[in-house]
Amino acid sequence: MRGVVLTLLALAVALAGCAGPASLPQDAASAAERPIVHAGAAAPASGAPGSSSGLQAIASAPRVTVDASGDVIAVSPDLWVWAERRTDPALSRLVADPVTGVWGGQDGELFHFRLADADYSHGRIAYGRPDPAAVWVGDLVWVAEGRLVGRVETLHLMRRTADGQVTDLGPARSPAGAPFAYMDRRDGKVHLNDRLGHWYRVDGDGLSPVQEFTSAVIRGTEGLSERQQAELGEVLQGRVEAAVTRLSDRSVYALVRREQLFLFAVEAGEFRLLGHPGLVPFASIDGQVVARYDAGLALFDVESGAVRRVEVEAFGPWHAPVADGWVYNVPFKAVNVLTGEVREYTDGTPQGGSVSVLLPYDGSRFVGGTDMFGSLFLWDPATGQAEIWGRPLPELGQESGEEVAPITGLAWGSDGFLYATIGPGASSRPGSHLVRVGRSGEVLASTWLPDPVWGLIPGADGRIYGTGLDRVVVIPTEGQIL
Repeated sequence: MRGVVLTLLALAVALAGCAGPASLPQDAASAAERPIVHAGAAAPASGAPGSSSGLQAIASAPRVTVDASGDVIAVSPDLWVWAERRTDPALSRLVADPVTGVWGGQDGELFHFRLADADYSHGRIAYGRPDPAAVWVGDLVWVAEGRLVGRVETLHLMRRTADGQVTDLGPARSPAGAPFAYMDRRDGKVHLNDRLGHWYRVDGDGLSPVQEFTSAVIRGTEGLSERQQAELGEVLQGRVEAAVTRLSDRSVYALVRREQLFLFAVEAGEFRLLGHPGLVPFASIDGQVVARYDAGLALFDVESGAVRRVEVEAFGPWHAPVADGWVYNVPFKAVNVLTGEVREYTDGTPQGGSVSVLLPYDGSRFVGGTDMFGSLFLWDPATGQAEIWGRPLPELGQESGEEVAPITGLAWGSDGFLYATIGPGASSRPGSHLVRVGRSGEVLASTWLPDPVWGLIPGADGRIYGTGLDRVVVIPTEGQIL
């Protein structure tokens, strides 16, 4: 997205006097009153969720119009979506700013994507300068007092001596500012080539430019088996991209790719590496970061750097909210990251694959979606029972041997309805579907999107934002129903 000029996508609402946004969902009807109802189908009496009169009103209401020099990617008369212009490479998962817009990561930089009034503004923060080897960022979490914690991938030049001592020689960019592309060994010395074509010789802990050099070994891990590469990566705490061995002092030099935590202070624009490879943040509570790791969950205190771990076996992703300390997994297992308490749910939970998203429904229950079966459900942790609402678009996934399209995103809109994205099945056909869902699971509208979209999050500006392959997707729910 570097250098992309983002322009205004103005909203012109043709109907005056429309009702304001609905409140958050209330208790729904009983199980017998919660069928999946699709647009145009018969439904309960007026006033109930999914009533036929409501569907007729939606179908006949004037639509918002779009004056867009950007890219409107949905053509349905019931739902419309826009995205910023296509860029490369792919985006990280977005996180909502509590004031406006969303934060994301791409190509080693943080960006702030904001839509305000009549302006389309996009601010990019090149946080990689304090650590110029930052090449990728993802898994962002917003913590208290205007700070972002995320995971950054960095490339390092590492040395392991014959006695096992490991030294980090620094981020692997050349003095010219370019990432190193490959390594070679000549005259008993390690040489590095950067992506601008410059060669450097490793002298002690520094680099010396080399004017002419003919490479025989282009790239790879010289003389190391896959097992040896894995063992070296474990010692150096990262993934070995290239390595040079057979030196006279029996030392090993390697370009190692690491994933570690960073902290970014928004107002000050300050970036700081926190370390802790292996922690993958996904939520925050009371200014602390909730992260997963290979053996369970961890609570990381940003101020002190202390990490509290809770070992627990689990399948699939972990889901917030964690306001009371509880996070959830599937088949439903709950862990309180504040107390370490673990609960297990075995009966009545959704079956077939993991839960892809889980959201608060009311004061005690959750609404969620599954991946393999692509179903929506309502779950009560007090009883452990799940009420399956069904697949929003049952016609998807009917081809022979194809998996049912998964639920890839779910978010409450400012209009009080659920919005869900449905990804492609095993046929790998491109695109997604976006559906608007009532409070009892009825599908009120749907549209096809040309790109896969996932990770829906509501922004403070009333819009829903999603992650496309290489662009931010915007669903302006305040203008959907008039």
